Amino acid sequence: MEKLAATAAQQQQLEPVSAHVDKLNAQAADNKAILDDLDRNVANIAALKTAADGLTRDAGPDDENSQGTFAFVFTVNVKWAASAVSVKNVR
Repeated sequence: MEKLAATAAQQQQLEPVSAHVDKLNAQAADNKAILDDLDRNVANIAALKTAADGLTRDAGPDDENSQGTFAFVFTVNVKWAASAVSVKNVR
């Protein structure tokens, strides 16, 4: 109960978001820069994914030398999917 009361007191003391216009503008500029960077690199990332997918497809899952490539492709695909979802939610 004490934690709940402390949290309520803390929330009552918070400044409104509109009091921090400079921080909001800076964050918006940072977010735009990230999206612009992603837009510039979409083709490169897609080419990387295509090449890595081709290598793993040609090597097959039993090729010991391709295990690192499989892990890399999986990581790229997971991060790509997460980035696409994040960008879709922002735009």
